[in-house]
Amino acid sequence: MGPRANPRIMLLLAPVVYFAHILEEAPSFIGWFNSVVTPPMQDGNLVAMNAPSIAITAIFAIVAAWTMRRGAMLILLAWLSYFMLANALFHVIATTVIGRYCPGLITAVLLYLPYFAWLVRYLRRDLHVRIEALAAAFCFGVPMLIQGYMIVFRGSTFF
Repeated sequence: MGPRANPRIMLLLAPVVYFAHILEEAPSFIGWFNSVVTPPMQDGNLVAMNAPSIAITAIFAIVAAWTMRRGAMLILLAWLSYFMLANALFHVIATTVIGRYCPGLITAVLLYLPYFAWLVRYLRRDLHVRIEALAAAFCFGVPMLIQGYMIVFRGSTFF
């Protein structure tokens, strides 16, 4: 994901990166979650539960890659602020604070954070998107940050 990466291909990788993360979480995230949160989450197919969000990510990525417009890429960035950036921070903080592996940590660190950093860098350096616009897009991650705080530090959720 270097500076010379083809931006269209990189944009289209967003749903692939998301799906890889869900595959890492799928076998054991619900069990991990239920060990730290009350009331517990019902067992379910994590892949199926995330399919709508992956599909939306794919739509946003395709539109951004097709149009190569700043607006479409900022919408993708806002979406990924919740599903990648804030989620990655949750996995890192949860693993650190709770003291045991939070399923999803590996892809959060190796895929989510570098991918998100690439997108921000591309928008800022190559498309000259203003810091204020990037900051506004980051705001969409705040609910996930609050949710992560509640899970890790309070053992509860707001949903």
